[in-house]
Amino acid sequence: MPIDRAATLRNAEKLIRQGKIDAAIAEYVRIVEDQPQDWAAKNTLGDLYGRAGQADKAVQQFVEIANNLSDEGQMAKASALYKKILKLKPDHEHSLMQVADVLAMQRLYADARAHLTALMQLREGRGDKRGALQAKARIGALDPEDYSARMMGVSARIEMGDKAGALGELKEMASELADKGRTDEAVAALREAATLHPGDDEVREKLYDVYVGAADYINARECATSLEQLRMVAASQEGAGDAEA
Repeated sequence: MPIDRAATLRNAEKLIRQGKIDAAIAEYVRIVEDQPQDWAAKNTLGDLYGRAGQADKAVQQFVEIANNLSDEGQMAKASALYKKILKLKPDHEHSLMQVADVLAMQRLYADARAHLTALMQLREGRGDKRGALQAKARIGALDPEDYSARMMGVSARIEMGDKAGALGELKEMASELADKGRTDEAVAALREAATLHPGDDEVREKLYDVYVGAADYINARECATSLEQLRMVAASQEGAGDAEA
């Protein structure tokens, strides 16, 4: 039988004013059981559980609301609730990941990294090596301009056995670094890729392109895989005045 929601709310508010938190909780439980998607009531219930020292029950309410907000694309509101959860339970892994994702979307990479580092340390502490490596890989993927962190993420992928993912990331990094004129770093990424997959023709091709772009014709010649590439190297060297080479 449906409850009289207005009367129940009035009674709950009266009990809160009287400091009768447990009785107020009972009233709000009736409300949310009657209307499971009454998010405002669930939020108040979560706050009351928090005041009553029932952190787990408070977190349960907040997670449900935050997940719903996230599903609806209301990331800022969801993030506020996940942060609320972390005040009650700093080791709540789902909230750490969700807050980190929102911070990353806002390009607040240092703050996102702090949350993921806390997650990684939690997993390390309980002996969850793979989970810790997954968190480490997420840290590496935060800032596309932080190539040192991305290399750390590659190492985590390799350690997890995700060689295909590591190889793809190394190739992508190499292309970006080459476009930025950071030849030495591009070469280092490609050499790492070559150690993962020595027979990868695409890696050899990319190395050739990087060396040619940097006018490093000696190494370009070593990476050449076709007569046409060797002719291009020869023409470049001749154009640079090094006919003997």
